[in-house]
Order: sequence, then structure tokens, then C-alpha cells
Amino acid sequence: MSGQRHAERVIDHAWRLLEQQRAKDARRLLEELLAGGELEPFDEADARHLLGSVLEELGDTAGMVREWLLVRGLDAAYDPPQPRLSPSHFERVAERALAELPRDLRKELGNVAVLIDDRPSELLVRDGVDPRLLGMFNGVSMPNQSTMGSASLPSVISLFQRNLEAEADDDAELREQIRITVIHETAHYFGLSDDDLERLGLG
Repeated sequence: MSGQRHAERVIDHAWRLLEQQRAKDARRLLEELLAGGELEPFDEADARHLLGSVLEELGDTAGMVREWLLVRGLDAAYDPPQPRLSPSHFERVAERALAELPRDLRKELGNVAVLIDDRPSELLVRDGVDPRLLGMFNGVSMPNQSTMGSASLPSVISLFQRNLEAEADDDAELREQIRITVIHETAHYFGLSDDDLERLGLG
């Protein structure tokens, strides 16, 4: 069995263990894989990303952050020299997704900024944000603005281009993933929880 195929099988097994709430077994499996060395960079990144999730489940926040910072660096080093879409093209795809929203909802989004970054910053990862997150809403959701005030913090939807591109096999899939992510994060602004989004098929 090739080294890459072995790594993929171990990572898949560890995923199943985590889903079965056997986080300690998943941790042991992944740590043994990583201790063996000689992994391809993308296999190492995948293993460390999952290990970070396992450590989060086990309550080891410091360990999770340590692994996810390594993942961020490995993913950045493995990036193609240029993104698949130019910044202007990426922005147009995101704008088209926003244009699909009903007019009254688009009006409510007038004060929400949409920012595009490669991936979550090191500071965000140190705060516990998944380095492979596709998008993020930060600010006061609209239902809470009457009680918390809307002027204290700006509301921002961040899209992480390199992560989105890594998730898509081709440009058509990438455009659809951008669309889903924009709608997902917009829904957070309107106060929908992750459970609400799961029920709507946008989780």
C-alpha cells in the first residue's frame, strides 16, 4: 500500500472514530500516523486538521490551536502561485450570490461589509477559528441590534478564497460553493443558527 493511500485510510478511520465519539482512539491513531513521518504535505495537513478537531472534542484547546496553526502554514505553503479566480472575478461571483436574495433582505444588508481573504488570519486561528473555514460572519446579528446596538461593532462577512478554491474541483463547483457560503453567512446576520441552516440545507 502506498504511503498516501495508507495515510488516507488512517484519516478516514479516525474520522469514523470521532463520529462514534471515540475521540481518544482517533487521537492515538492520528498521533501514530504523524509520528511515522514521511507524509506528503497535504496528508500531514489533513491529519493535523482532524487532530485539531479531535483535541477540541477532548477539551484540549491549546493542542487544537497548536495543530491548526501548523495546518494554516502547511495549506499556505501548498497553495498554487495564483488563486484560481482573480480578485475582481471572485467579487463578482459573490455579488451575484447576494443579488439572489430578495430585495428587502438586500436592503437590510446595506451596512454589512463583505471582505475577501485567503484564509483565516493567524490571530483568528489562535482564537480558535478553524483555519479551513470557508466563510465567517462577525458582528451583531440583525435580531440583536435593537438590544445590543448596531453601532458598537461593524458587521462583516468574510469569505476565504483559498479555502473555497481548495474545496472545489472545478470553476463551476467553486462558484456554487461561493454562493452557498455567501448565503450561509448572510443567514447568520439575519439571526439563523447553524441548526436552522442545517434544516434549510445550508449547513
